[in-house]
Order: sequence, then C-alpha cells, then structure tokens
Amino acid sequence: SAGSNLDIKWTANPATFGNVKVYYTKDGGTNLIDTVASNNQPSGYGGGEYGYRWLIPDAAVDTEVKIHITQEGVDTEKVVKDTSDLAFVIKGGIVLDNPDTQKPTWKVGDSNREIHFTKKGPIGTIDVLYTLSGGTSSGFVPIESNYSGSSPYYWNLNEAVYTDLATIEKNTLVRIKVRANTDPSIEDYSTDTFTIKADLTTLSANVNGGGTKYVGDPASITWTTRGTIGTVDLRYSTDGGTSYNGIIDSNISNTGSFQWGTVGGIPNAIGDKVRVRVRSSNYPADIMLSSAGNFTIKGKITFTYPVSTTTLFVGDPLTIQWNCNGTIGTAELRFSKVGGEPYDIQVAPSLNTGSLTQSWTVPNSLDSNNTDNKFKMIPSDLTKAEEAYSSLFAIRGNLDLTYPNTTLGPFSAGSNLDIKWTANPATFG
Repeated sequence: SAGSNLDIKWTANPATFGNVKVYYTKDGGTNLIDTVASNNQPSGYGGGEYGYRWLIPDAAVDTEVKIHITQEGVDTEKVVKDTSDLAFVIKGGIVLDNPDTQKPTWKVGDSNREIHFTKKGPIGTIDVLYTLSGGTSSGFVPIESNYSGSSPYYWNLNEAVYTDLATIEKNTLVRIKVRANTDPSIEDYSTDTFTIKADLTTLSANVNGGGTKYVGDPASITWTTRGTIGTVDLRYSTDGGTSYNGIIDSNISNTGSFQWGTVGGIPNAIGDKVRVRVRSSNYPADIMLSSAGNFTIKGKITFTYPVSTTTLFVGDPLTIQWNCNGTIGTAELRFSKVGGEPYDIQVAPSLNTGSLTQSWTVPNSLDSNNTDNKFKMIPSDLTKAEEAYSSLFAIRGNLDLTYPNTTLGPFSAGSNLDIKWTANPATFG
C-alpha cells in the first residue's frame, strides 16, 4: 500500500558487489519510472541478502509494478542488473491520524468532532465508521458512506441518528475506521480505543448564575440528558464551585427535573458564591453539569403578627411575632404610624432574629388614619437578609368604663350619677 514500507531485497555475488541503483516501473518493466535509491550501499539482511527499505509513494499505485536494480559505477555494456520476474500490485492506502492513539473523550450530542485521515494514492471516496465494542474487524456502524470530501471529516454525535449512542452512559471501547469505498481492504482504524460518554446540558436559568434565592423557598432544577444516565446526585457549592460538599439529594431517578422543596427547599447556606451541580451517580467525576456562575442565598424574615386584620388598642401589651428562615443574626425593629417612612419609633435596637418574638406596649399612634401602622425589621448584616415589613394594621384608642361597673347601685331617679371612665390616650376626644 502507498504510504507503507516495502523491503526490497536481492542477493549479490560477490558480496563486495558495490553500490546499486533501484528503480520501479509501472508497465511491466519497459520504462523505468522513478528512482527508488541511487548510489546505494545496500544494507545486509543476513544469509547473503541485501536490500533497501522503500517508503512507497502515492505515485507508485498501479497493478503492474516491478522493481529494477542496476549496478553503479561501471561501463554500460558491463553493467549488472535485474528486474522482478513478476509484476505486483501497489494499492492506494489510507491512514487514520486522529483519533488514533490520542484517546480523546467525546460526548453524546457533540457537534463537529474531527476525524483526521490521510489518503495515500488515488483511492476514491471513503467510508467512515465507528464501533462501540472495541473490535477491529466487525461491529462497525457507518457514520457516512462514499464521502468525497477532504480531511477532517466532521461527525455530529446525534443519538437520534446513531441510535446506539442513546444507550451510552460511558463507553471506553470506541474505535473509528476509515476505508476505501470501492476496496474495503484499504482501511485503517484507531490504534487505541477511546471514550464516548453521556452528557448533561441546559441547566435551568434560575440556578445557572445570578439572582437571589431565599432559605426555605422551593425551587425547580431542570436539565437535559444526552445518552442514558439512570440516576443522578444533586450537590451545591458555597465557594464558587471549588467544592460541592452540600448535599441536595443522592441517587435519584433521572427524570430531568428536581423540586428542591421536597427536601426542605433552599438550604441555610447564606452567601453569594452558591452554585448547583447535577452529576451521574455512577460516574460522578466524569459526567456532571454545574452552574455557569454564582447566585446568592439569603435568609428571610416574615412577620406573622400583627397582620392586616389585626386591631390593637393603645396601652395594651403586644407580642410581635415573625418567622426566620436561615441564620441571620441580630436586627433592629422599628415602628411607623404612617404606613412607611419614617419608621421613627425604635422598638428594639438589637434583637435576636432567631427568638421569633418581641414584647412591646401598643403606642399612641392615633391620627387622621389610624390604620396605617407598620413594623420594619432591619438586619444588622444586609448581606444575610433583606429588610422585612409587616402588614398594615389598625390601632384604636382604649376606653375603660370604671363607674358604674362592678357597683350596681341602687340609684334613685332624680339623683345625680357620676359616670366615670379612663381614656388612653388622655387626648382621646
């Protein structure tokens, strides 16, 4: 085959015969086409044989090739020469350059994976094939037949076209073969097997970088699988992807989606360098999909009392209540009687958000619209949680009838009765 080595051999008598010139012909020996070697001091092969190792050129491809050798350095009429008794065939050849010994790793769904080859001589169009079984002779599946283009050939590993790719999670027994379409004996294949593995793609945007999530909230994580991955693990990172030590869930059926709320929602992993990873349970170090960027998790404070239907009375004791998701630390609690800024009354300068309650006495906030009362909680560290606000609620003045109350008389018609009460505020009206 063109591109391969041919050991041309001859015997010489005497052994000190001298240098020779080597030719090849393509017409049975009539015309000496080209010089293989000139002024050649032949290499010894042992047993009286000498010769020359010829790298067969593309131009030598033919069905009527002969080798001709002739002695150099003597008169023409005295020259000693010899020619092959029979003509032989030199075929075109093909060399698979890549993937050959490189052992790449490709993924199901990859586009334009390059298959490099070199044609030796006029071999016409070629077939490109692959196998998943590691063999060299059988089990090859056509990628493309009768390919007339140049190297490289670009292969799209589409599992809808090459259906056995759809069953792969990780296959390390892949080979590529290239061969002449009109003469399948002219072929070459990958020296070493290589790998095709399944792929995880298209992580949902809500966890793929950017935005803020809140501890305890539900979140849907979705992804796409190319190939076959039976079960997956879900992990999260709090250091920007350096490590993924946070466990969301493990060894779950790969349906392409997961509801974070089924395991308690967004975890108490407050920070701004959070990422998510979906990985194969069987090949966690090889097949994975991670967030492209960081997102933020914050704690969350939600007031539970008073609410919008609550009416409080001036001077009464009050227990302010809230829920706290996440470790937030301390916060300041303030009160507004105008439904918003300014929150000019401080309830508590630094309370523990994890205590969930704060005792207070309902203030005098009576004005023209005494339903515009509101609390505001301001975390000491706003990177851990955002400010929280209660619903608007009402505060009314408080009247307490003190006489007659427990004393019921008797009282006489025509006499005076001093009716008494207390009012809070004193300027009740």
